[in-house]
Amino acid sequence: MIGSVSFIIAWTLFLGILAQHAARRRGLVLHAASRYWVATAWVAAVVAATSWMSLSLEAALVVLVVAAVVDGQSGFIFDPLVVTGALGVIIIAAIEGAGTSSVCGAVVTAGAIFCIWILSLGRGIGLGDVKLAAVVGAGFGPLGGISAIGVSFVVGAAIAVARLAAGTVHFGVPIRFGPYLLAGSVCFLAYHRLSDGVIR
Repeated sequence: MIGSVSFIIAWTLFLGILAQHAARRRGLVLHAASRYWVATAWVAAVVAATSWMSLSLEAALVVLVVAAVVDGQSGFIFDPLVVTGALGVIIIAAIEGAGTSSVCGAVVTAGAIFCIWILSLGRGIGLGDVKLAAVVGAGFGPLGGISAIGVSFVVGAAIAVARLAAGTVHFGVPIRFGPYLLAGSVCFLAYHRLSDGVIR
């Protein structure tokens, strides 16, 4: 237990540093980023200490949290963050004996979002979202990953409609989808925890 808590803290801080470095290379500043990473690390540690989730799923959620913060602030989901995150989750899943499910999940979810990217000619969703979807699939598996992505679209659509109705956004304004991928994944996870506890 102590080992998993320590790993989650280290994983969070490592991904946060990676994100900050990627932001600086683009000339971007992540405001109060260190406080976000520290807060995320402690929340993740509490989850790891009391969790019924696998370590690979916890690791995937940490990637989603960091990516959501970065996307919300900068509008970018950096390649070093999601590639490292996806590989890390797959390696952990393989150690846990779920490597095949993790790889299949990454391919299926990324492939589904990539199809949407192609159909929308790159306007409806970004390639960063495609790569982040791979992390969702790597953590949740094929069926769980697609379900979490579906919930993310529902959450995103509901919030977009509410913001349009409130007049805070207008048609044609790009939507940063990273936070919605996180929200949808958490909602899906909560639903399954309350129902049967089965993800993969």
